[in-house]
Amino acid sequence: MVAQLMTGTALKQLDMRRALSAGVIGGVLQGFGTTGWLWNLNLAIPRSVIGIDGLSEIGWLAVKVGIDSAFWGSIMNTVNVIARRIAAGDSVVQAYQTGERSFLALRELSSSSGRPSALWSTLAYPRHSK
Repeated sequence: MVAQLMTGTALKQLDMRRALSAGVIGGVLQGFGTTGWLWNLNLAIPRSVIGIDGLSEIGWLAVKVGIDSAFWGSIMNTVNVIARRIAAGDSVVQAYQTGERSFLALRELSSSSGRPSALWSTLAYPRHSK
């Protein structure tokens, strides 16, 4: 719906099943997944050691952001793509193959720009790793 509005395409029909499944999957991943992930990340790297007041605090902030991006962001995106494909009726194998195509392209882009999200696609789809 948002994509149709952004491209100027007339809104034809809202697929309520797709919208509901995307909302549930996103809610579970963001609500439970992110909450659990940040709780554990904050145990490993407490908020008291990060900040912008000195080089040490800035360094810990960079480490925390890098870990969050490389691991949780990538895991959440992978699970989101696969879960939404399964909710749309694909088999687990088809959903994995869709994720594989999507994330291999993302890995190429991420690797060329030095982004840490390339790490997860390498771990998730090892047979295509260089």
